[in-house]
Amino acid sequence: CICMYWEQMLRAVHAIHEARVIHGDLKPANFLCVQGSLKLIDFGIAKQSTADTTKIARDTQVGTVNYMSPESITADFEADTPEGMLKLGRASDVWSLGCILYQMAYGKTPFAHLRTIYQKLGAIPDPSKKIAFPPLRNANLLDVLQRCLQRQPSQRPTIPELLAHSLLCSYPSDVVPPPPRSGVDPAAASSVAPITMEQLPALLQQISSLVGGGSGLERVIQRSD
Repeated sequence: CICMYWEQMLRAVHAIHEARVIHGDLKPANFLCVQGSLKLIDFGIAKQSTADTTKIARDTQVGTVNYMSPESITADFEADTPEGMLKLGRASDVWSLGCILYQMAYGKTPFAHLRTIYQKLGAIPDPSKKIAFPPLRNANLLDVLQRCLQRQPSQRPTIPELLAHSLLCSYPSDVVPPPPRSGVDPAAASSVAPITMEQLPALLQQISSLVGGGSGLERVIQRSD
């Protein structure tokens, strides 16, 4: 269910934040699902913070536009550093996580309706460009989305706050993935290619139809609560 994957994403990012690392380029393709557990990969632009545990410097203003935080677009490069570094905080990763959760809930990213990269780069940091939050059956899910996608970094929740949110309070965190079905070779099962988070919305949509149909992925979450 979405809650299970959401919690695993939060814990993975929290672990690197505790190690004073900001990922800086979180997107669905950087989470691999292997036998029910998510693995965070691709630290190509991540760096370790030295002075401030909540900030990270990266060499260039790069990232995947659909998941880039407003501050990663508008922040100025530091002129007093040889490389012209750009500093980002942990809240930048929280925004990116919110974009991924938005995609899982609605089947698209918050600014998917904009056709060009330039339109997106202009809209993401612009407070006048309101993010649409269509109604969801799960009020807790909607609340998390609205909190994560605050344009002001200081207004976004921390990852510990998200882990303590009501969305996950009723979800058992010690769920163990089911064993392979009878007749399935465990070695063969472990050799199956990982599923990327890009495939997760479609997978959840299929599950939703199998358990009784529905118009959105939130039905799967509702059943899991």
